[in-house]
Amino acid sequence: MAAITADASFDIVVSDVVMPGMDGPAMVRAIREQRPDIPVLFMSGYAEEALRKDIDIPNMHFIAKPFSVAAISDKVGTVMRSAKAAQSG
Repeated sequence: MAAITADASFDIVVSDVVMPGMDGPAMVRAIREQRPDIPVLFMSGYAEEALRKDIDIPNMHFIAKPFSVAAISDKVGTVMRSAKAAQSG
């Protein structure tokens, strides 16, 4: 987390929702204190609808596990295009 808040070269946060220590949503809240516009893609094996009710983070995106390399690549591209469009408009 320290690396991303100190280095503006990061374009996106891709994180699991459930992790040991600090969970993904807590980590993203901390990152967004420094980088409020950074796009976020969460991954989880839990149902997206349930997670969206519990996670109050604006402009977050989600991909369900398991996923293929192609699926996450496509999703990251979609999230990045969405973020770029939001910045332009």
